[in-house]
Amino acid sequence: MRKILGCLTIALLVGCMSPERAERNLVKAMLALDRTFIPAWTLTGPNDEGDSAPAVHALLQEWAYFKARFYYYERQDTSWQTALDRVEIGLLQAEELDTSGNQLAAHASLDEVRSIFVALRDSNGIEYFLDGLIAFQGPLEAIVSLVRGRTAGNLANRQVNAIRGLFPEVRARWSSVRDWLFDPSLHNFDEQQVARLNEQIALENNALDILEQALGSGSRNSIIVAAQGIEPEFDRLYRLFGDFPPPARENVTPQEATRTD
Repeated sequence: MRKILGCLTIALLVGCMSPERAERNLVKAMLALDRTFIPAWTLTGPNDEGDSAPAVHALLQEWAYFKARFYYYERQDTSWQTALDRVEIGLLQAEELDTSGNQLAAHASLDEVRSIFVALRDSNGIEYFLDGLIAFQGPLEAIVSLVRGRTAGNLANRQVNAIRGLFPEVRARWSSVRDWLFDPSLHNFDEQQVARLNEQIALENNALDILEQALGSGSRNSIIVAAQGIEPEFDRLYRLFGDFPPPARENVTPQEATRTD
């Protein structure tokens, strides 16, 4: 009964806000969730950078807070709650897989969770800077995969042509990221963080310029080096939006879930 009343209280509070304020609070909560998601996603990935268990635990705690506030959030999209149910299934699965030592499978589950949120925001017209980064990551990784393990002697024409075919899409998606009107207050970025963000965007832009020049030269070795160079700068950019190590959140009460930060 207390849980039902808590959820109804949250729904009423959200319903009393202006649509603009309600959506801004939603986006801020999604960004807070991503601050724990990104470390969990990174640490369960193929690079195996450290102990992923604390990060996954912190993500589940932040998810409990997000769900308490926004499971009954009123949207025109009738699949809102269904999508959040799928998110919870994916997160619980990721936690179970991570605990059993299968980090790569946990990472795949987190990938699916990320895709659900991207689709949910897209279907509801919610603008979100990180979705532009995720869209850019797809063709970027496709280019990197084409040169992985290759040398100038065994990089075939078809692979070079495939990179050339992908590059316009990479450029277009990157332009959307580079030209985004970034809101520091929405993202809780201070001046130092904004400066680091701008620096990292410039570095990624430069890496893409180098790849474009390499493709123009036709040098196999230059293409391989330049293609490999676009991923590390992107990774550093994406990591700026995660808390490393992420803070754990204790069990959430309905009263705490009504906060509006």
